[in-house]
Amino acid sequence: MKRIFPALVGILGGTMLVGGLVLGLNPPLSDVRLQHLRIIFAAALIWLGAQASRRSISSASKVMQGATAATCVLGGALYFLLLPPWDSRIFKPHDIFHYYLGGKYQRELSYQHLYACTAQAQVELGQVEEVRGRIIRVLGTAQLVRGDEILTTSATTCRARFQEERWRNFVEDIRILREHIPLETWNEIQMDHGYNPPPSWALLGSTLASLHRPTRGYLSLLTGIDLLFLVGVGVATFWGFGPRVLMLLVAFLSCQEPGQVGWLGGSFLRLDWLFLSALGVAALARRKYGLAGASLAGAAAIRILPLFLMLGPLLVFGRRILQRNKAEGARKFLVGATLAGGIFLAGSAAVFGPNSWVEFAHHIQAHRAQTSLNRVGFPVLLQHDFSGEHHGGPDDSQPDRWARWRERKLTQGQRLWPLQALAVLGALMVVWRSRHRPPWVAAVSGLPLLATALSLSCYYWILLILVAPLARLLPRLERVILGSVIAGALLAVMPAFSSTMDHLYTSQSAVYLAMLALISACLWSPSQRSFTAPPRELQVRS
Repeated sequence: MKRIFPALVGILGGTMLVGGLVLGLNPPLSDVRLQHLRIIFAAALIWLGAQASRRSISSASKVMQGATAATCVLGGALYFLLLPPWDSRIFKPHDIFHYYLGGKYQRELSYQHLYACTAQAQVELGQVEEVRGRIIRVLGTAQLVRGDEILTTSATTCRARFQEERWRNFVEDIRILREHIPLETWNEIQMDHGYNPPPSWALLGSTLASLHRPTRGYLSLLTGIDLLFLVGVGVATFWGFGPRVLMLLVAFLSCQEPGQVGWLGGSFLRLDWLFLSALGVAALARRKYGLAGASLAGAAAIRILPLFLMLGPLLVFGRRILQRNKAEGARKFLVGATLAGGIFLAGSAAVFGPNSWVEFAHHIQAHRAQTSLNRVGFPVLLQHDFSGEHHGGPDDSQPDRWARWRERKLTQGQRLWPLQALAVLGALMVVWRSRHRPPWVAAVSGLPLLATALSLSCYYWILLILVAPLARLLPRLERVILGSVIAGALLAVMPAFSSTMDHLYTSQSAVYLAMLALISACLWSPSQRSFTAPPRELQVRS
């Protein structure tokens, strides 16, 4: 009881503080008030960290345990906008539509037929006029067309892809979902970019979606799974790095703008890959190399992006094998990665067909060519027109209102590609340098490369929370990370940087790229003795 007493006190204190905020602020909060709370929260943790360092408060102390528990409660509440995680206002219809239907009917719909077959199902439900009055994206070409054009081909194409019973089930699922989702939102969904996860994601996603009809109760149950994954991220971080790093990670998660709950909350299996990534990095720190390899390979199989976390460890273990130094850890990592990756890839190919991966590659290639307003990354900075002279806006006379804007963006990016090439080269050098670091540090060193090489939808930058463990070895990075959070929150409430979604995520890209540049400088520095051995808490036997 004595061991958990500080944590219980922290949970009680954090809960009381959250209760006071809820009573006083009456959520949901305005964007401005939410950003103010984020700034106060991050600034308070900077002060707390300074006090802990000045008084030599260790990660194992009762004070730190209580503070960590309170931080987790308050940070979690801020991330969910001071609302219960199951609140209907957090529910994300776009994601539920794509992930439930795309996963359940992966074999029939693949990556190109979701919107066309939805239109045909609505016709059979007597909603033909609703279909004709909307704009629909053709997923094979990413073009936006009138509903009438879709109906000329969808009738024969869709029915041929389904067995009769499966088609009846699909039509019934469309009917239930349409009852849940307002018409305006439903029409917006049909202009989105489709169902995007790899076939390996659908091994679990299809199984869960097929268990029950998309009733509101069952959808609430499905969206609750991500809450468990989010808790798992915290547990893995605590296991790998201790309470102080957990405090920093929770603060980063709750205060950052790109991966906020408005994008990821109320969704279906959107954080499984984040949990596996966090578990993989923590397992590397604890020298559980087989678990680390399996976790990172599993994360990469279901969301691709964690491949960047595997580059550094592969270099570290490759160097050790060549030098015949601690090769056992390398073998465990490679065996774990090979087994997990093989199971996901072979399983998905067996269940959905080998061609499913080819279709996925074609779909992602078409999707990446369609830049959007909520992209982040170094390419976004290069494409942005800071003068505003050629920014352009929506053209309401065309089905694709943003075609002209997108063309200007891509042209600007192509003109400045040498700058991106230099940035990618610099990030690659940081990864190469990390071959001399501990494997978990090398894993985190792949994040700057991810941010410079790719333009991503903003919510994928939630992966940047994994820079938090670096503060365990380099404490000054704690202030860099929290300072970046504060800067991002400030820009999010300044009209000059947030008047449009394009401005907002360009400014957020600048803030977090600057943070990653400072972290890269620390990773590059040859004078960091703290990188040569893990801290005392991490020196455990495998």
